[in-house]
Amino acid sequence: LTSPAAVAVIGQGNEGFVIIVSGLVAAVMAIPAGFVISKIGKVKTGIIGSFVYAVFCFLLAFMEIGGYFNLLLVVAAIGGLGSIFIESVKSSLPADLVPEGKEAQFMGINTFASIWLSVSGTPIPPLVSNKVPLLRTLIPSPPPGQ
Repeated sequence: LTSPAAVAVIGQGNEGFVIIVSGLVAAVMAIPAGFVISKIGKVKTGIIGSFVYAVFCFLLAFMEIGGYFNLLLVVAAIGGLGSIFIESVKSSLPADLVPEGKEAQFMGINTFASIWLSVSGTPIPPLVSNKVPLLRTLIPSPPPGQ
């Protein structure tokens, strides 16, 4: 949302507001997501969250933002709802899958690995896409000068 095209459409400074709406919905829905998990189970909640987040991605990819800023906020709220369902399941499901008494150790290693991979993997796509022509079409590189 910070590209020049997005700023031209939604206005300077409004991109942060869209992200805040998504995060706010996720925060407000965190406790209800826990109730949903206890009511219908982790797997079904994960499937529902994945479906809701897929709808968010589809709407965000194909909507015309110009003149529909309020609709963009609704789409961001849908994304926050799907996101919190997925994150709640992601945080609680491993407790059922690891041996009893090892949950904290597993979550610590899992969190460390996730953060380390996100930091170390960030510079890889532009480097790889410049070397492999097929990947150049699949992985967008930033425009020259950025």
